Amino acid sequence: MYVTFPYFRSRASFSLSFDAGPAKPAVPSSGGLKWNRSWGLEYCSDEWVLQWVQHGFPLFWSFLPSPAPPFFQQNIKKALACSDFVTSSIFDLLRANAIMKWHTQPKCVSPLYVVTISNGKQRLILDLRHVNQFLMVPSFCMDSLDLLTDLADLDDLMFFLDLASSYHQVDMDPRYYTYLGFKWKGELYFFRVLPFGLASAPWCFTKIIRTISLYLRFRGVQLLNYLDDFLVLVSDSQSTAHRQLVLDTFKSAGLAINESKSHLQFTRHLTHLGFVIDLDSGSLEVPLERWENLQQLITVAFSRQKVLVNLLSRIAGHLSSMILTTGPIALIKPRQCYSYLQKYSLQFYVAISDSLQDELTY
Repeated sequence: MYVTFPYFRSRASFSLSFDAGPAKPAVPSSGGLKWNRSWGLEYCSDEWVLQWVQHGFPLFWSFLPSPAPPFFQQNIKKALACSDFVTSSIFDLLRANAIMKWHTQPKCVSPLYVVTISNGKQRLILDLRHVNQFLMVPSFCMDSLDLLTDLADLDDLMFFLDLASSYHQVDMDPRYYTYLGFKWKGELYFFRVLPFGLASAPWCFTKIIRTISLYLRFRGVQLLNYLDDFLVLVSDSQSTAHRQLVLDTFKSAGLAINESKSHLQFTRHLTHLGFVIDLDSGSLEVPLERWENLQQLITVAFSRQKVLVNLLSRIAGHLSSMILTTGPIALIKPRQCYSYLQKYSLQFYVAISDSLQDELTY
């Protein structure tokens, strides 16, 4: 399935001067953060980001001054089942100075668990649900592929970059280390960088990385940024200069690029954020692999009289992620499926009713 862009923007060439003013003094790095603080202090005008760059990211409590109460929970079974992976990941985090050992009991010791991401690789997550329920998480916007209709010209080229380490490039405020503790094989640790599992992490990371996006946009670079992914659109006449500007900017800011996941060659056809972008036809398509995964989940549901709500949640997640190509029908048609998600927990079993079967058949 695909959707054709309704129009392409006719982009006029322009130049924009940008005077950053005098450089501000650099703040010494604490060692775990790869972000170049001197670059951030020179080119960033967001006062909150400047504070985070200098002192680390704090936790914003919903009800000041009451923080999360003390908490301890054992690790989740899947983490124990993947013991070798967890041990290896902790070793890598220690070596990268992303975590440190804690010799006294932290206020919150949260469980570890392991998730399998879209490319089949495993990721270690700190289950911070206890801490998250006491956090204030502001709403914020991120770029999405529907902005392509405003950015792309018919003769544009594309390339994309993926940041290495992503969240772990951002230091935490040391005052809040005690809420980011975990235990493994009798040893206590805490995260000193932004951990996966913290509810406010996407907001923090987006605000910081937006500094890079604004810097590049001021210099005429057209890009879409979603967390640690950057899609850059360039005209043929500016392609080499803009690519070099982007690469130099990341290097100057101290942000490492994951070259194995990036595509630095110019192209008019690539897969990005789960969609195939084709500038020749002006279309977005869902890759065949994603359709096959959805069909496989539906087949599993049809093979059983009762299914876990968790399975329906995965099906609904696949459908909602395809809304750019399917349109609102992906949210409107599976009403029975969404009603189960609102009524029951993920570990609850529900019967495959006729109405639910009709929805999944559709």
